[in-house]
Amino acid sequence: MSSNKFHMLGVTALRVGASPHHLFRLAERGQVPHIKVDRFRVFAESDEPAIRAALLAAGYIRDQKTEAASC
Repeated sequence: MSSNKFHMLGVTALRVGASPHHLFRLAERGQVPHIKVDRFRVFAESDEPAIRAALLAAGYIRDQKTEAASC
């Protein structure tokens, strides 16, 4: 059995480089994988690549590889 770490909204937002508000909006729309626990949303650490991709597609974050190449 694989153990997976879960993080609250603010921690996950910091880890993926987005604002908590933007991550919350995507979770509310069902565009990022999350689990609702009571009134909180928690995110699996293993889902962070999918969360980053959704944030990038929504225009909430920039592609770090593209930014590094342009400098």
